[in-house]
Amino acid sequence: MGCRSTPIQTTDKTGDITKPQHPEFASKQTELVNAVDLLSRINDPDLMQQASDREDSIEYLRNRGVLLDDPLTMFD
Repeated sequence: MGCRSTPIQTTDKTGDITKPQHPEFASKQTELVNAVDLLSRINDPDLMQQASDREDSIEYLRNRGVLLDDPLTMFD
């Protein structure tokens, strides 16, 4: 008896990564993609590397003010 293999079906769940996944951010994303001064807009280009070097990266990002646990509180 031979072993008959059945092809495994997979579904691509990534969507269209060339388009904004959240339309409310589309104009800002387009602005950033087309920005010639992108580097000057980034306050700390090494921030993520600094966070990865810490024992508690998440707390480090919170303390730096770049991670919001509850973003809706920004509108209070």
